[in-house]
Amino acid sequence: MKRAPKKEVDEFFSPDFDIESRIIDPFVDSVGGTRVDKYFDVPTHLQNPDYYFPKPDVFLELKILTKEFTRDSGFARERTRIINDWLSSGRATPHWLTGKIPCPELDIEILKVLSKKLKGPLDTANRQIKDFKKHFGLDKAKGVVIFVNDGFYEAPPKQLAAIIGENFQGGRRFSSVECFILTNLRRQLLIGDSSPVLFWTQFFRDASDDHLAEFVISLGDQWFPLLERLSGVFFKFSIVDTDPTHQYLQEAVYSKTPVTSDQWL
Repeated sequence: MKRAPKKEVDEFFSPDFDIESRIIDPFVDSVGGTRVDKYFDVPTHLQNPDYYFPKPDVFLELKILTKEFTRDSGFARERTRIINDWLSSGRATPHWLTGKIPCPELDIEILKVLSKKLKGPLDTANRQIKDFKKHFGLDKAKGVVIFVNDGFYEAPPKQLAAIIGENFQGGRRFSSVECFILTNLRRQLLIGDSSPVLFWTQFFRDASDDHLAEFVISLGDQWFPLLERLSGVFFKFSIVDTDPTHQYLQEAVYSKTPVTSDQWL
């Protein structure tokens, strides 16, 4: 976890723009999915995931990250304690604070604290998918969580993905979630040395599940074209990082063409 430069952000949607109803809902509809409460007769006592794709038999739960966890007083205290412990023991030097000398082990220690902060939304999503599948006897259905970063901007995208992924390490934790997607919409963010971008990335628990991988990757392929149709803004997008486990980072840089509110559906 390198000391990231201050984020250059560029507002894409206005603060009062509702991401769920005006972006995620039409996106899901356009790629063969539907809201769960439109497809199932959901009992009032049962908490349900947000979306269902009947053909691939996949549930999708939306989680919008709006909080800067690094500004949480509890995290700040724990981070300070860890840093002081590492400095006093000589495992890290003051140069780490300036970013001049890296200390990956200390970065990982702090990352684990952040991962606990994101455990709550992931635990809720896992429970919703698990209980819903059990109630309707859909044992073979897959579960996917899409995280939309709409406020947690202090962690760079790849670091945030690693923070979320840390919760999957070890055994079958959150066993009803086979994949998570991370994307941003309201603001562009820096990825490495790139210009600020919008991005879409996904990570799979089991890379050998080709059926699920093909489905989720197809969602990513249609993500930016849908944003173009909804907004009238044209994107240049490409896959910039690939590997054999179907995990890739897809970026987009949008033009600065003004978009008026009457251009939105």
